[in-house]
Amino acid sequence: LFLAHQNDLLEQAQQGYQQVFGDALSYGFFNGQVKAPQAEAVFATFQSMCLALFGKRRKGERKPFGSTRFDYVVVDESHHGKAPTYEDVIGYFKPRFMLGMTATPDRMDLQDIREIFGSEVYSLELAEALATGLLTPVDYRIMSDEIVEKGKLKIPPHLVSIQMLNRIFFSRKRDEEIVRKILEKIGEVREPRLIVFSPSVRHAEQFVKLMPGAVSVHSHLAPSVRRQRMELIRKGIVRTAVAVDQFNEGVDIPEANVLVFLRSTQSKTVFLQQLGRGLRKIPGKDKILVLDFVGSCDRLAMLDQFRRDIKTREHKRGGSRHEFNVKWGEVVFEERAKDVVELLAIEGHIREAAK
Repeated sequence: LFLAHQNDLLEQAQQGYQQVFGDALSYGFFNGQVKAPQAEAVFATFQSMCLALFGKRRKGERKPFGSTRFDYVVVDESHHGKAPTYEDVIGYFKPRFMLGMTATPDRMDLQDIREIFGSEVYSLELAEALATGLLTPVDYRIMSDEIVEKGKLKIPPHLVSIQMLNRIFFSRKRDEEIVRKILEKIGEVREPRLIVFSPSVRHAEQFVKLMPGAVSVHSHLAPSVRRQRMELIRKGIVRTAVAVDQFNEGVDIPEANVLVFLRSTQSKTVFLQQLGRGLRKIPGKDKILVLDFVGSCDRLAMLDQFRRDIKTREHKRGGSRHEFNVKWGEVVFEERAKDVVELLAIEGHIREAAK
C-alpha cells in the first residue's frame, strides 16, 4: 500500500514502482476517481482511505481492506502523519513493515512523527547534500535594487524593525519588469525549463498572460486539467510552469533548470522545499539558476544562514565540493547582505530585550 495526500504523488509513484517490478505485480488506485482494492500494489489517497475505513457503511457492508491486508505500507510526505485522519489510517493497518518518507520530519506545530514511525533509519539534510556535491550547483541571484548602506541610515538603533528595513531596502517590481528580467537572464541557460512560484491563483493567472509559453498549475483547476498540464510540463512541451502551492512537495521534474521566486514565505521548510525542486542532477544539467524577486529581510537572513550551514559542512569535510553562489545584482552576496544581516541582529536583540 502506497499512501499519499495528492493524486499526482500516487501517479508518479505508480510509474516508478512499475519500472522496478514490471508485470510481477498488479497495480491499482484507490482515490476519488478510481477504486481498485484487489490490486497487489494499491496507491491510495488518505482522504479516500479514511472514508472507506471509518465512514458510514450500509448494514452488512464490510470494509474494503482488513488491517493485515498489506505486507508493506509506504507513507509518502509522512510529515502529514500526525494529522488526525492520517494518523487514524496509519494506525489501522498492521503490516509486516512500514516506511515513512519525508524531506521535512520536523513539523512546525512541534508534533513528532517519530511517535508513529520511530527514529530515522536514514536522514540527510539539504545543506549536507549540497556540501557533498550530491545535488546540482546553484547560481542564486537576488533580483532587487541596490540597498542603502548601513552607515548612511538615519535610524536610531532602538527604532529599527524588519518592516522598516523592508521599506527602505526593497522596492516591489511590476510583473512586466519581472518578465523582462526573467527573459533576459534565461538567455544564459541552455534549453531553459522554468518553475515560477507565484503568491496567489489570481497573480498566477495574470502572470502567465505576460510570460510566453507559460501555464498555471494550482488547486482551482479541475483535476483532469491539472494532470494534463503536469504531463505537458514533464515532457517539456510546456517549458514554464507558474505554480501556486503545488510544487512544494513530491513533484519530480528533474529537467527544471530555472527557479523563479515571486512569493514570500517566512517558513524555512517551504523555502527549502521549493529550492529542492531544481536540485536533482541529470546529464546535461550543469547548474540551477535561481532568480529571487521576493525581496525581504527575512529571506536574506534565511538565505545567509543556509549558506553558512553549507560552508560549515564543507569545512568539516576538508573543502568545497559544491557551488552555492549567491549574488545580489552584480555584487557578491556576502558583501551586499552584510549590512542587512547586522541590522537584523540589532533588531533581534532589541526584541529580546523588550521581552
